[in-house]
Order: sequence, then C-alpha cells, then structure tokens
Amino acid sequence: MLRRTTKHATVRLTLSYNFHTSNYHHQRRGQQQQQQPEPEFTNNVFGSIPPSNYTLPDFTKRQLDNRVTNASLLRLVESYRKHGHRAALLDPLDLAERPNVPALDPRRYGFPLSDSSSLRPQFVSPTLPTSPALAQLPAGETRVDIDGILDWPEEDDENDQVARGAQGERDGPKWRTIDQVAKRLEEVYCSGIGYEFMHLPSKHERRFLERHLERSHGPSSSSSDGDDLPAEQQLALWRLLARSEGFDFWAAKRFPNVKRYGLEGGEAMMVAVGVLLDLARQADVREVVLAMPHRGRLNLLTQLLDLDMRLVVRKMRGLPTLPPTLPSPTFTDDVLSHLFLTTALPSTSASQDIEDNVKGKGKGKETLVHLLPNPSHLEAVNPVALGFARGLQIPFHHQHASSASPSSVTDQDAADPANLNLNLGTTVLSLQVHGDAAFVGQGVVSESLNLASLPHFNNGGTVRLVVNNQLGYTADAKAGRTSLYATDQGKGIAAPVVHVNGDRVESVVRAVRLAWAYQQKFKKDVLIDLIVYRRRGHNELDNPEYTSPEMYKAIERLPTVPQIYEQQLISRGILSPSTAASERKAHFAQLDQSLEASKLENFTVPEVERLRGWDRMRWPVEGEWRDEVVTGVDENVLRQVGLRSVETPEDVTVHPRLLKMHMAKRVQSVEAGRGLDFSTTEAMAFGSLMLEGYHVRLCGQDSGRGTFSQRHAVVSDQSSARTTVPLQSLTSDPVPISASDEGKKKKTGTFEVVNSPLSEYAVLGFEQGIAWVSPDILPIWEAQFGDFHNTAQTILDTYFASGETKWGLQSALTLLLPHGYDSAGPEHSSARIERFLQLTNEPLSKDEAFIPNTHLVNVTTAAQYFHLLRRQMIREYRKPLVVFSPKGILRLPAASATLEELGPGTSFQPVLVDSPSGAEVERVIFLTGKMYYDLVKERTEKNLDDKVALVRIEEISPFPYDQVSEVVSGIGKNASFTWAQEEPENAGAFTFVAPRIAQVLPKGARLKYVGRRAMATPAPGVGYYFAEQKKGILQEVFEGL
Repeated sequence: MLRRTTKHATVRLTLSYNFHTSNYHHQRRGQQQQQQPEPEFTNNVFGSIPPSNYTLPDFTKRQLDNRVTNASLLRLVESYRKHGHRAALLDPLDLAERPNVPALDPRRYGFPLSDSSSLRPQFVSPTLPTSPALAQLPAGETRVDIDGILDWPEEDDENDQVARGAQGERDGPKWRTIDQVAKRLEEVYCSGIGYEFMHLPSKHERRFLERHLERSHGPSSSSSDGDDLPAEQQLALWRLLARSEGFDFWAAKRFPNVKRYGLEGGEAMMVAVGVLLDLARQADVREVVLAMPHRGRLNLLTQLLDLDMRLVVRKMRGLPTLPPTLPSPTFTDDVLSHLFLTTALPSTSASQDIEDNVKGKGKGKETLVHLLPNPSHLEAVNPVALGFARGLQIPFHHQHASSASPSSVTDQDAADPANLNLNLGTTVLSLQVHGDAAFVGQGVVSESLNLASLPHFNNGGTVRLVVNNQLGYTADAKAGRTSLYATDQGKGIAAPVVHVNGDRVESVVRAVRLAWAYQQKFKKDVLIDLIVYRRRGHNELDNPEYTSPEMYKAIERLPTVPQIYEQQLISRGILSPSTAASERKAHFAQLDQSLEASKLENFTVPEVERLRGWDRMRWPVEGEWRDEVVTGVDENVLRQVGLRSVETPEDVTVHPRLLKMHMAKRVQSVEAGRGLDFSTTEAMAFGSLMLEGYHVRLCGQDSGRGTFSQRHAVVSDQSSARTTVPLQSLTSDPVPISASDEGKKKKTGTFEVVNSPLSEYAVLGFEQGIAWVSPDILPIWEAQFGDFHNTAQTILDTYFASGETKWGLQSALTLLLPHGYDSAGPEHSSARIERFLQLTNEPLSKDEAFIPNTHLVNVTTAAQYFHLLRRQMIREYRKPLVVFSPKGILRLPAASATLEELGPGTSFQPVLVDSPSGAEVERVIFLTGKMYYDLVKERTEKNLDDKVALVRIEEISPFPYDQVSEVVSGIGKNASFTWAQEEPENAGAFTFVAPRIAQVLPKGARLKYVGRRAMATPAPGVGYYFAEQKKGILQEVFEGL
C-alpha cells in the first residue's frame, strides 16, 4: 500500500477506561496467556493454519447441583440471554415495532415480583403458572442462589461470605432476591445494547461472553448504560463527534454540489472505529487493515486518520490526488469517495513521551492503519482486505523488504518460515465497516464470511461493524431483507452479534470493547450492528422524503447525535455551552484554511512512501514491454528442483498409480532433460523462484491436484490423513543456485498450495489483497475452468485490471484460466478472451506508445509457460497476468520442453513461427492457442508443409507488432493471410487482433477470418455439432491451396 508521508495520524480518542471488569478476568488472564496454544501448520503444510482453540473451566460440582435445584431460575436467565436482544432499546428513531417477549417475565417461571407493574409491557406474559418455583417468602423477598446460573459484578460478590477455591474462585451460595435478578437481567440484556451469542456452538465462548457481560455491566442509565467514563474521555468522545458533524456542515456549505456521502445521523461510527483503533494501539497491534464503503469515509479519513485536508479539497475541486510522478493518461486517479491511505498511530508501549511518537521522534513501534481503496461496488473491498490482513501476518515480505518497511513478522520468525507458529490476529487487526443493506444483499459478503476460519484464509478474526442506516438507497429494511436483523447471516459462521443504539454514545463504547475482547480472546469474527439513521438521502443531492416520509419526519424531530451527547456533558458539568461553541467555530476555521492552502500555487501533491519492498519496484516506461526479459535458469538447478518436486518422505504411502504415472514419469523426463510437460516446468518455475527468495501462493478450487489431475503438488498419504507438499522442502533445504552458494545458508521463499472453497468472487478478491502485500509474492488464482472467472467479474474490472491505473498500486496477480475447445459444452470451453481484451488499455494504433495495464497470453508449450511465470518476478516492476492455460495439451509430447529451452539466456517469445521451409509461403495462418496442433496435423495430412506457415500469437496483449511485422515482411511477402480460431467470430481474439494485424500487412492485403460463426454461447453443447464445426474450420483454413 501507499503511505502518505506528510504527517502522522493522531487518534484523538485515548480511552483507557475499563468497565467494572471482575477480578476473575485479571486472575485468569495470566493463566490463559500461558495456556494459549500457538497454531501450527496443519500436516506441516505451509500456510495451513487452523483456527485458535481456547477453553474455560467447567462448572464446579456444587454449581451443577445448583443448576439442577434451581432449574426454573436457569430457564429465566437463559431466556434473557437468548431473547433479551428482542426487547433492547436499539432503534434511535423508535419506529421499529416492539415485539412481545413473554419469555422475559419472571412470573412465567414461578417467581413473584414485589411490583409487577414495573415490568415493561412487552415482557408481560399472558399466562402464568399456578404454582411458585420455590417456597414463597413475603412478596418480593424470594431469595435464590445464583451460583453457576447468573454471574454478578465482583464488587457486589464481596458481600457474600463464602469460601474460595484453589484458583480464587468463589465456592458457595450467592443469594439474590428475584427483584434484584430481574432488574439485573433487564439492565444487562435489554438496555441500549442487545446481544446474540447463544447460537455459538462453543460453550467456552458462550461462557466467556456471559461472564464478561454479567460481571462487567454497571447500573443502567438511559444515556450511558452505566459506564462511568472519566471526564476527559467523555470530552474526547464529544470532540470526535463534533468534528465529524462539523466536517459535514463545512463541506455542505463550501461544496454544496459535491456528493460526499456524509455521516450525518451515523456519527457513532467514528466513536466505534476510534475506540477500536485505540484499543489496538494499546495492545501493540502492529497493523490495522480497514475496509469500508463510501458513507462516512471522508469523515473518518480527515477527522480520525488525519488525511491532509488539502488532498480532500483538491479532489472536491476535481483535481488529482496522485502525485505528479503518476500522470494521466497512464494513471486516471479515482473519485472522492474512494480515497485511501496508510498512516501511523503512536504506540503506548514506547519508552519515549507519546508526543514524541506523534511527531515521529519516538522509538516505539508504530501501529499502521491501512484504509484500502474501494470501488463503487459495495462490499467488493472486503475480501481484498481479508487477503491483505492475512498476507501481513505470513512471512511473505521479509526477504527483500527495505529496512524502513515495518513488518508484522519478525526477522527471527522469518528465518525459517516453513516452521513458523503464527498467532494470527495478535499483531494485525482486520476491521471491516459494512452497510446494512449491502451486508445482506451482496453475495460476496457470505462468500467472505465463509473464509473466516479456513486454514489458508484465516486472519485471526475480523471485527465487523455494520453501520445500520435502516435503509438501502431508498428501500427500507422490510423491502431489503428477509431476516430480522441485517447481521443475521453472520450467525451462519457462529459469530456473536452485538446490536447497539447509535444515539447512545457510551453504549457504543461498551459494544466495541466487548467485540474487541472476544476477538482478542478467540481470534474469530465478531459483528457489531450499529443502529443509526441517515439524516440526508443516499447522497446530499437526494430528497429522501419522497420515498420515506415517516422516517424523515422522525429524523427531523431528533437532535443530532453530537448535540445529544453535548447536552449530556453540559448537564454533567463536564462541558460548557460556550466552550462547545468556541471549539466548533475554531474547527470550522481550521477547515477553511485548507481552501487557500490547497490551491495549485500553494500545494503540490506529495510522493507516497511505498512499504514492504515496493520501493524497489519502478514504474515501467512506454514501450518497455517490447524488451526481452531473460528468465532462464541453470539446467542443473532445474534438474534438482524437478526431482525434488516429486520427492516425498519415506513414511508417506503414495498412491501406486500416482507413483507410476506421475512421479516416475517426471523423474524419467527430468533426468533425460526432455519431454518436460506443463506441470513439470511449472514446478521448476515455482522452485527456482523460491530459491531466489520469492514466495509462490497457488490458490484454486482444485489446485493441489490440478483440475486435470496434472499437478499433484500436494500428495496424500494413502495410509493416513497426512499430506505433504514436496516443493516445500526447498524452503528448509534449498538447492544451491550457483557454485558460490554451495554450503551457504540462504533465505528462500515459500510455496503455499490452497484448495479454495467453491467461491470465485471472494477468493479472487482475497488473492488480490495478498498480491498487494509484497512484490516478492507470486500470487496465482486458478479457475477450475476458465469461464468460471465470470462470477468474479467485479474484482477483475475494479481491482485486477484497473487497480494500478486508479490507485498506483502494482500487482503480480496471475490468473490461470483453462481455455480450449474440446466438446465440453458452453460452460467449460472458453475463458472469454474477448472480455479480458476489453479490459486492456492498449491503443488501436501501433505507433501510439503506452504502458500496458495487463498481459494476456495463450501459451502452447511448456517452455513458454515456464518463462512467463518467472518473468512475473524477474522484472523490476509488477503487472497482472492472464494465462489462458491449456487443457488437452498439458501432457502432449509435442508441447513438452527440454531443459535446454529453459536454460541460461532463454526467455518467453511473444510469437512462435512454424514455417518448415524457412522461405516464402503461399499462406500465413495467424492463430493463438492449442488449435495449432490440430492445424499442424491437418497441414501434414494435406501435404502443405511447404506452403503454409503457422504463426502463434502467444502474447495477445500487448500485441507483438514487431514480431508479426517481421513474419509478414519475411515469409509472407506474397502470401494470403488468415486468422483461424476455435471461438465464435464475436468471441476470442479476432476482433482485437484483426485491426492490429492489418497495420503490418502489405498494401492491399486483407486478413480472412476462419472460425465459428457468431454465437450466443461460447461453444455448442452437442458433440455432433462441435465435431461438424471443427471439421468445417479445418477444411476452410486450407481451402484453395
């Protein structure tokens, strides 16, 4: 990511307050930290990290006996834990229909109350039992033993004279009246916060939350839920709210026609994010990865993360915010609501004064906050952020990173990354802000949630903040979702949910602290449903009263959230009206200063700091793509890598067919130095890159074995559940890459093979996030079949193809999309080459210089594939790559390679010419892909070898004008020219290459098309149709010769 270097950010919310935490938690903390097992790689497979597992002590025998004796009390308490959220006061507009929850009436369980009229109307049960649960004392004085049933604040427990157990826990009855119990349950579970956690399958997690809530909750109050914050911290909260409101007011006044997607009505989001960042900073979290949509983004950037206001004003005036070194048209920049940054927070653990840290002088470690760039497609950024957060915690960027680059992986850890034990979620926090309607409506959310605890995707738990405006554009909640809550699908991954009223500022603080405590303890996802409202329309130019009249009548009557909290502080004597007015006025004046300061004559957009080794990457120059990049490797090194790629431990029982048909054949071909198929040269490319210090992550739905059973990078032990990845042995026991390296201990890269879930959108987004972590990663996403990428089209459009253009972020993300026509039907034939060609920035004229945004290739030999993979890392810059990878020729002897073709001095060739005579020919047939081998066979059968040249365009974009021109001017001076393809005329590469080939043809020559006619599907679904079409193409290609 890019980091603004103009100044450090200062989170103005320094909240060290702890809400009535019981001694139990302090006593257990040390024990839990000692007992926490560090996750290990499953089966010693690099990157396969299982979720953390924590346990809490079970109930004592006495507590279990009491739960049986007081079963009715247990039922009452469990009802509040399960249903209390339905009666919580969550809606700041108070428009939600209040359900009746008779399960919360203590009398329903046989317990009398001294004053039943104090029950809320929705608690009252229409029917009551005839017999009491216990022998009845005078009305309201029924005492019950809550030990093992209901937790209580520790300070209140001191009144109980009971014995202590060996761990200091109380061991004896704890008597409370039913009135006390009823009041306590209502305070905890039915105030301004509602909790959903009884669906969690882990009793330890449920028990943790029960104790945390019931032992920490203070007395109820309508404004704060009883959290007695110190005065200075209440002022910090108010200032954050007031600054957010002040920014929106200033922007509306100074830029009334700019759509800024303000936060008015949802200012509590600032409190939630600010508190969480402060908690992370105090816990020495090294990096926070933040994803969020457009609403409130500018408020957070400028008023919490201290983005330079001059950049915002420039953007509001329609000016670029990328530095002058990233000019148009190569870089287009992006819109106001997609601004992003990386900035630093000071660490509280530093020995220097905190003020020194703010000024960049402190010696303490920084906490970096990465707010990732987002497109307008809601929730698309979320899987990207998950991947980025994961990548920061895996030793992907230790090898070549500059000394100034911060890292969440220590040098000691990185020394032997294959043996790392990583406690994910400790040094990096994943924080995601969602909108309520998008969280329910966008399918990528459920795909992303499913990644939460998967071994190769787990990042240690994400805190998810749903800013619930109770509207989706103009559709209300009833029209936008079937579920009761916007957060309900989060329960599908067993995540606890905290619902909180956004008008109750100090309740928001409590909700965030609970979410933080859970994430830190269990390293799992947790959701906060922040229920607010949208004071204006979808944007500031909309009139929401057209479609939501009742809601906006209610909103009009309400004071703003900052005003509500301001009045509370005034009533408490913490803030005076004059001070509040003065600070608001000063803030407005401060914002106004940026108007003059941002003018062109006063301000130049600063360069950005490129972290984690990205400063080693340069920007390519126009036309540089034409230069040959030598990617060959010493043959002896490749031979050893090839042999190691099928070498397994002696105690692993390999499937006999795999041993014979895959491993033995690879050993034979490697030792012979010829007949190297695609999977072999792929392994050689991966292994040689590892030896040079690069990391390879190969991810797809069948990537371990390979869709076509060609790879077998992961080998399963036939006598156990164990697996092994042969290439990973290079990390701990590398092959010397030169004679001078013999005997030296050298850091090598890693190899991670990921069998992903059946998801394309979220998984490809995740890999995009991984790709941004470091230039030393070769991240590869492999589709099961090429056309399955279309369910990830949003990522391809908004990140893969345009991320560098919009945001100046390089990426080596590589796509393997199996492509080729073999009678597999409409959905298993085409990788949609034509769609990717539409995503390129290649101009139509061969004379117009440009810098490609992507490279698109259709390789036909194993050697070409080898060189392409290595080129991704060997160049001094990074570019996305799409490989329309083969299917039927993966083992074809004619497509195999020799070691000589991979050796020193060799490289990828954008064009391969097959002209047996070497002289002028009668016809030049241009094509791309595996159809070449069909044409070779047909040409030979027709005795046309001396008359026809087959020219394979291996790199379709950027188009290889120089090589094609050389062919035309050499063997094609008097020839006819044909473009042949398997795809329909409206698909494939034809419409892209035709006007480009035309520019290098002799005057008067034309390019003839031979292929399938235009179709609505990529390929026919009937084998007979396919065969007839193929036969016709092969005949027409050679017609007239």
